[in-house]
Amino acid sequence: SKSSFGHPYTIPESLRVQDDASDGESISDCPPLQELLLTAADVLDLRLPVKLVVLGSSQESNSKVTADGVVALTRAFLAAGAQCVLVSLWPVPVAASKMFLHALYSSLLNGLKASAALGEAMKVVQSSKAFSHPSNWAGFVLIGNDVKLNSPSSLIGQALTEILQHPERARDALRVLLHLVEKSLQRIQNGQRNAMYTSQQSVENKVGGIPGWQALLTAVGFRLDPPASGLPAAVFFPTSDPGDRLQQCSSTIQSLLGLPNPALQALCKLITASETGEQLISRVSRARTAEPRPEGCAEPERP
Repeated sequence: SKSSFGHPYTIPESLRVQDDASDGESISDCPPLQELLLTAADVLDLRLPVKLVVLGSSQESNSKVTADGVVALTRAFLAAGAQCVLVSLWPVPVAASKMFLHALYSSLLNGLKASAALGEAMKVVQSSKAFSHPSNWAGFVLIGNDVKLNSPSSLIGQALTEILQHPERARDALRVLLHLVEKSLQRIQNGQRNAMYTSQQSVENKVGGIPGWQALLTAVGFRLDPPASGLPAAVFFPTSDPGDRLQQCSSTIQSLLGLPNPALQALCKLITASETGEQLISRVSRARTAEPRPEGCAEPERP
């Protein structure tokens, strides 16, 4: 057979999927492990409202992979509620699998859809010297919907995309939001854990009514509370930064504000879809992480 690049290749015998018709023995015929195995029937009894399930098989494993078994498990996970299943059609070396999955999950956490993340992961493995042969990466396939995970990184990108769709107010809004984020980082660094908040109306006024600011602040750990006990709707500052979300958001906003105004305006005009916007914002952030911090951020109000 030929790869998509026109070079002939042959899948090694040890990597080929065995068909049930040629081998009557299957995993389910192993009595000692019967109670330890998760079968397709077991999966069908589950309720799995998940976006993505990853199935894999190690080349070093002694288990036999059958075509019927792969199909049955995939169908079972989809029937149980999974929106998408990633499956390897044949076993691959452990090192190649680890490289593939690391690249896949990194892309997913950066906001790419499953199909795009799969393509990126294949490129990473293919570009390595040890695993460039298609047998190490060409067998991974997606079945189901082209899902997208709501990771903190992608939520930040989605919110910034919404803000940048309003070019006439985006820069001022980003300055206000950057200051709120930086104020939070300063308090965390100083060990200040007392509650601090400002009113949602105050932030709304400062950002000029631009949408997306609530989603951005929520994504990085701010708590937005409704009116209660005579107090107005409030924005509470976070007291910790799990996953460095505040730091990541700060760097991204600084990268955007570091762009000259014509460049920022052009970027705003290019953003017509959420996915496109997130990819552009991610590239700008990576390209300009060394830019100095912009000046001119106003202090948040403290009622």
